[in-house]
Amino acid sequence: MRYVVLGGAGAMGRITVRDLVETSSTGDRIVIADYDLGKARALAASLRDPRVSAVRVDVKERAAAVKALQGAFVLINGVQYQLNLDAMELALALKCHYVDLGGLFHMTRRQARLDGRFREIGRTALLGMGAAPGITNILTRWAADRLDTVCEIHVRVG
Repeated sequence: MRYVVLGGAGAMGRITVRDLVETSSTGDRIVIADYDLGKARALAASLRDPRVSAVRVDVKERAAAVKALQGAFVLINGVQYQLNLDAMELALALKCHYVDLGGLFHMTRRQARLDGRFREIGRTALLGMGAAPGITNILTRWAADRLDTVCEIHVRVG
C-alpha cells in the first residue's frame, strides 16, 4: 500500500508517519507530502527507512498534487482543518481512501456532503479520526475510576 500523509512534516503528521513506520508492512510505502519539502526530507532522513519518501505538495495546486501522489491507497490529512475540503477533493482526484484528524462542526458538515462522491468510486472517507486519542483517554479514566483495582490498561487506536 502507498500511504500518503498530507502535512506529514507537521506536528500531527510526524506522529502519523512514525506510527506508520512502526506498524505498516515491509512492502508498504509511506509518503511525507508537505508544503515544506525541507522539513519533509529531514523527517524522512531521520527515520532511516527506505519505505519513506518526501515530496512537496500544496493541496491548493491540485493538478501538481495529483501528479506527485499518483498511486496512493489512502490520503491521511494532517493539515489544518480549513484545507479539509481541498484535501478531500485531492483524494477524490486520486481515487483513494481519505482520513482526516477532524475539523470544526461546520467544516465537517460541508465535508459530509462529499460522501456520495466517495461511494461512487468505491472509496471511504473517515472524518475526525484525531478525536480518538483524546476521548479514548477520557473514557478510559472514567472506566478505571469505577473499578476497584486497575493493573494495566491497553488501548489500541487504529
